[in-house]
Amino acid sequence: MTRYAIAVLLLAPSITIAAPYEMVVSRPAGADFELARQEVPTPPPTGAAALSRVIYLNRTGVTVTPGATDARLDHSSIASQPVTIPAWNPPPQVWADTVACLEAMFAPFGVELTEIDPGQTPHIEAVFGGSSTLFGFGPRVGGVAPLSSTCAVVENAMVFTFTDILLQNGQTVCETQAQEIAHAYGLDHEMLASDPMSYLRHPSKRTFQDELASCGETTARPCGIGMTSCRAQQNSYAILLERLGASGAPPADPEPATQPEDAAPAQEPSEVGCSAGGQRSGGIIGFLLLVACVCSRRRCGANDVGTRQHPR
Repeated sequence: MTRYAIAVLLLAPSITIAAPYEMVVSRPAGADFELARQEVPTPPPTGAAALSRVIYLNRTGVTVTPGATDARLDHSSIASQPVTIPAWNPPPQVWADTVACLEAMFAPFGVELTEIDPGQTPHIEAVFGGSSTLFGFGPRVGGVAPLSSTCAVVENAMVFTFTDILLQNGQTVCETQAQEIAHAYGLDHEMLASDPMSYLRHPSKRTFQDELASCGETTARPCGIGMTSCRAQQNSYAILLERLGASGAPPADPEPATQPEDAAPAQEPSEVGCSAGGQRSGGIIGFLLLVACVCSRRRCGANDVGTRQHPR
């Protein structure tokens, strides 16, 4: 069975999950992060090339219902009960800057960004707004997205950037959402600071880099989630180019998804592990919750005064 992760950007080292999903949290000795295990449904498998080549930038609010991840139905395995994400209403210039930044970030690739709901067209829904507490996470979670343990595409994924706790700055919100979107396309965190997949400090704008880099949050590790790795290193630009095609090029036919005859149904609950800071722990099957208890001061709001600061 394909394993999936929930990739979570945390702004403080604590995490809770709302019932009915069980979450057991523990803290490794000497670490400033926590490990957890949770039981959540497993999405269906996917091919290598993405079918979801439309990214819906949704800041108008949405009600998310539990179930196998499907943006066309506003279903997300992240939700344990119906959750309403309120609209995000930043100053017009902040939203314009956010959209312009994301358009520039994904400009090299064969993907369309839209503010209009694509309906039944396969798409990634990038939601802006609200707080992580709506999903039962701790209050310092900045974003959450599904991430395949095989680094495959999670089709029709819903990804979330919780703007209530981010600086109301277009570049900050853009880089956070770009990372969440890229998780759905199979990208892991990496150690190249100039790339939006990095948690390391960087003094200027980030873009997807055409450069091979080690994966990890603050220390290098193989790419992937759980007890196995999907690749030794990653080139975020090359992977997105492979999965989305080049801008202006006709879309390539995706490889057909295959599933063993004895594979479990998509809705079957499966075991989850949770890790952060370069440490990895995994369940036998199912989801892995990847928790990175890090942030940079420029991504945290004014109410972060007194919390420990880490690189993004």
